[in-house]
Amino acid sequence: VVQIRPNKSVLFDVKSKGWEGIAEAFHAVGVVAPDPTEIEANVEVFGLELNKVGKRILPASEAVVTQGKADIALTAHYSAPLHKRTFDPNALQAFAKLNLKGVSANGKRIEAPIANASGTAFLTPTTLQGSLSGNYAGTPVRAQGSIHNLTLFAPTKTVPNYEVQGRLTGLTTQTLLHYPVLANFLQTKQPTLQRELLKLEGKGD
Repeated sequence: VVQIRPNKSVLFDVKSKGWEGIAEAFHAVGVVAPDPTEIEANVEVFGLELNKVGKRILPASEAVVTQGKADIALTAHYSAPLHKRTFDPNALQAFAKLNLKGVSANGKRIEAPIANASGTAFLTPTTLQGSLSGNYAGTPVRAQGSIHNLTLFAPTKTVPNYEVQGRLTGLTTQTLLHYPVLANFLQTKQPTLQRELLKLEGKGD
């Protein structure tokens, strides 16, 4: 549904069940007003097939998403300043929520297979928060974290602040030392230390 109002603003409400096999459902509603430009929009995508999206945006030589779905909810508001005719990133406010379910992926970019990962992320104009659980390189992983002082659309004004917490369960010394990121670092920067550490045995969380 698209409605043009007497004040020349445009109201839209678009729904779709199934989206070319990419998503289970899609819904967008909002209003666009001209002079000065003001946009208010809410967009929801349900059951987004990440393997199909991945084929379109990721080079197969870098990473392949083999399965997984996502639900996305996005709210955006843009109110153009009176003195500006071009897009002003400082006038855009956006909030988003992302739910991931059963994601599996592999490839050079991620270095080790990810299996059955699920999680949630929340985005505001200045903060990204999220949690994730699944298996990485055959080890159960649970992590949560946040990034503060973001400026997503405008030039960076402050240094982002990162906070991350995580847990690896049932981890052996050998598994840890063969984690791709750590193994590559030790191999290139500390080969002697790597050889000594590989002699250790242990298990823990």
